[in-house]
Order: sequence, then C-alpha cells, then structure tokens
Amino acid sequence: MFENVLERTRRAAATKRVELAALREEIQRLRSSIRAIAETLISPGDSASVAEIQARIRLEDRVEQQAGIVARIDDLLNSFAGLADEWSKIEIAKAELPRGNLSQSDEEKFARLQQLIREQLVEYGMTSIDPEEIGLDRNTYRPTHKGFLLSFDLSASDLIRTIWAYTSGLLEVSTEFKTNHLGLLVLDEPKQQDTASESLAAFFRRLARSSSRDQQVLVATSEPSSSLANMVRDLDANVVDFPARIITKKS
Repeated sequence: MFENVLERTRRAAATKRVELAALREEIQRLRSSIRAIAETLISPGDSASVAEIQARIRLEDRVEQQAGIVARIDDLLNSFAGLADEWSKIEIAKAELPRGNLSQSDEEKFARLQQLIREQLVEYGMTSIDPEEIGLDRNTYRPTHKGFLLSFDLSASDLIRTIWAYTSGLLEVSTEFKTNHLGLLVLDEPKQQDTASESLAAFFRRLARSSSRDQQVLVATSEPSSSLANMVRDLDANVVDFPARIITKKS
C-alpha cells in the first residue's frame, strides 16, 4: 500500500514538474513580449517595432509548424491506402478459411479414410461389431465405436484387424489426395493375438496393391514359410526367407 502511495506521489510530482516547466516557458515568453513592447515605445515611429518583428517571427514559426503537421497528416493518409489493400487481402483470406476445423479437402480425406477402414474390416472378417459402425474421432482421428475407442469394444484379434485397416487406409488415402505420407509402410509381425490366417491373407492381398501405386510395404513376419507362400503365391510380392536369426550375438 505504501509503495502504491509512493508511486502515485512520484507520478504527481513528475506531472507538476512538467506543468512548472510549461509555466516557466510562458513566463519567459511574456517577459520577452514585455521587453519588446517597452523597446517599441522608445523606438523611432517610422521603424518596425521589436514587438512586430517578434510577432512576425512567431507567426512564421507557427506557419512552419503547421506545414509540418499537414505534411505528417498527408503521409499518414497515404499510408492508409497500403493498409486498406492489406486489410482487403486479409478479409479475402479469412473468407477462404474453413468454417470448421477442417478444410473441404481435409473433410474429403477424413470421409475417405473412414470408408476405407470399414471396407477393409469387412474383408478381414471383423466379427466383434459391425464394421459399418466404425467411425473416426474428429479430434484424435483414431477409430471409435459409438463415441468410444475401439479397444473397449473389440476382441484382441479384431483390434489387430483395425490396426491393419487404419495403417493401410492411410497409405491408400495418400494416393487419392495430397498428403504428407511417405508412401512407405513398415510392419513388424502384423499377425498377433491368434488372428486367423485367412484375415492375414486378405491383408496381404490388400497390401500387394501398393506396387501398382508406386508405393512400398515391408513386412517382417514369423509366419511359416509354407503358409506364407500360399498367401502370396499370386501376389506382386517379393519374399526373402531368412532360415536363421538375422541378428545374432557376437561370440
């Protein structure tokens, strides 16, 4: 409280000092005018009085000051033209912004990804819930079912199928729309939780389409060679078999 009082006192003192300086300037001006008038009274009548000369000088100074103000105003008015152009561009840009969180193009990507996920889950044999009830959260873009994350509603194997559908769906969307996807998908042991071999085969058939889209998918799996060979027999796929561990402990 005392600090506030002290600060207010300091501000008041500063204001008084400014007022005192202005008064001193006014006193000086009045003294100068008095001296000029006094000199005029004793000067010859046919010569210009000191008061008139000072008045003329003050008038010229005022005219010069006013001219400077007018020039400054002109500069400010001229700057308004540039500001008006900038304001107009900003208004146009604002009008082009999406009304919601997503642009029209993003809305199309969002809808397409959701469609691809549902389509694939049918192919992969999801049974826990109806694939057509699968949606995407508009904030996290994660798959949901009736407003809840799928992990609460799915069997373990169907959760794996959903991961397949989601990652592959992102890859496919990148071919239909401009995205930041690299066009590369790397999967490590996609078959988990005792997912049916038929589902994995359907997943491989889906992934094999990436070759025609100039994309690449790398899959590491411990699926038996004979079973894997049957799954990819008629697919555009390159199988590299490693009979032993790729990384071994140095002896």
